Amino acid sequence: MIISHDGMDLDVDLYRAADEIPTRCCPLVGVDTRPPDPSHGDGDSPRPAVLVLPGGGFREHTEHDGEGYARWLNRLGLHAVVLRYKLVPDPFPLALQQARSALTALRAGALLEVVDPDHVGLIGASAGGLLAGLLATGAVLPDEDVTESGRRPDFHIQSYGLVDLRLIPDGAVEALLGDKIGWRDALSPVTHVDAETSPTFVWATAQDPPGLPNALEWARVLAEHDVPVELRASVEMRRAAMEVPMRSSGAQHQGFAPAMPQCPFSAGNAVLERVYWEHDDDGTAGATLLR
Repeated sequence: MIISHDGMDLDVDLYRAADEIPTRCCPLVGVDTRPPDPSHGDGDSPRPAVLVLPGGGFREHTEHDGEGYARWLNRLGLHAVVLRYKLVPDPFPLALQQARSALTALRAGALLEVVDPDHVGLIGASAGGLLAGLLATGAVLPDEDVTESGRRPDFHIQSYGLVDLRLIPDGAVEALLGDKIGWRDALSPVTHVDAETSPTFVWATAQDPPGLPNALEWARVLAEHDVPVELRASVEMRRAAMEVPMRSSGAQHQGFAPAMPQCPFSAGNAVLERVYWEHDDDGTAGATLLR
């Protein structure tokens, strides 16, 4: 659906956690296990929320780290919004501006009315991780007519994100940026890290040549600036997700559950867990997709 916020049209899918599902304890999100609040009516219990920025090389929005992540977050009792940001040609600076506007709108309750404004974060995968990193660091691009990026996310998950374009082959960067190749450093989130960067969980797999070196560099730079960070690297898992069956829009098809831990940013969770969900007859999997 298209929702306008402060003059910006946002193409979003909204996923609201089911009322009966408690919000699970998560140190990164900053919450303890929360049962639904009986003082609120049905559907009115505020919860942490996450802006989901899917990957796809700025040429598509991949479903497994869009809808797949959103439904996983719903199973943890968190609301989620998937943003379909600007793609090539010429995705910048509009893609970042859309992401920035969506984060502000989510916190303000303009996308979902049941959001805890003090616990709003984001998750970005691959190309979406680049946008997530720019938001987490408060980056402003060279041609933007703004001096501040607004409030940063309260937490941030990097899934094999592109955070340093200097680690990407020149040809790939040129294909993405075109005549904005001079923005290579400005579009690399690692160049904007400061002590106010959002607490981060970052993960990648050894089978992902771009993702792993980017994850290692991201964790290194965050640690240099004393930003809370947890890094997980898997030798065996494939890049993004595993397939599980689910229903959507009344039709059976292959869906995805992200290869993420039940509770990110927890030192006691030593390995990435594979997250399954059980789907009911209409496929909502404990979530409500609002269109």
